[in-house]
Amino acid sequence: MSKNNKLYAVLTGDIVESQLLSSVELKIVLDRLREGAEQFEAVYPGSIYGRFDRFHGDSWQLVMPKRELSIRAAMYFLAKLAFEQDFKAETRIAVAWGPVDLEAVDPNRVSESSGETFNLSVRTVNEMHHRDRICLALEPVDGGWGDLKSAELLKAAVALADEVASRWSRKQAQAVGPALLGHDSEQIVEITGRSSSSISVVLNYSGWRRIIAFLNLIEEQAV
Repeated sequence: MSKNNKLYAVLTGDIVESQLLSSVELKIVLDRLREGAEQFEAVYPGSIYGRFDRFHGDSWQLVMPKRELSIRAAMYFLAKLAFEQDFKAETRIAVAWGPVDLEAVDPNRVSESSGETFNLSVRTVNEMHHRDRICLALEPVDGGWGDLKSAELLKAAVALADEVASRWSRKQAQAVGPALLGHDSEQIVEITGRSSSSISVVLNYSGWRRIIAFLNLIEEQAV
């Protein structure tokens, strides 16, 4: 693998049942996701290459040089949509790990890129079950996660994390979102305006203790 063909994460998403949203609502949802990408990059510098890119009306794409942070980013996007809107809107997210030749990627239009990891990400989001929100796709070797058995176990673990995230209430997502950006309990209290005891209870019922342990494991092992 050449120095310009390193392992990255390509996130491809689409808005669930976008046909039920007005054009204004769809724009709001995609603007929220774009804002989320900017917030994530501000906290984790160098985690995102180029810009959040909208394509095909209701679809979007990101390239992440720090693939180890890609599941955290995907979960943050879910939480952000869950608590920052007055109407219901969700996104599916396919996270593909694999080689990317960054020199061939336009940072302003990453969705125009080609290559096996981009193709895998797009294909995966198109094949996702209608109830799934995050799906990890990787080849055992090119995805940098050892053998087939290990890769399948990791994908199953991400699916379980997705199941937990899909059950977050708006109140839980409001607390988990800042936590995913690394804010501690005191900072979350300040951000949300809730009491310390309330935040503690909400995070506990959101499954946060297990979620952060899982994310820490991925982020340590995938570097």
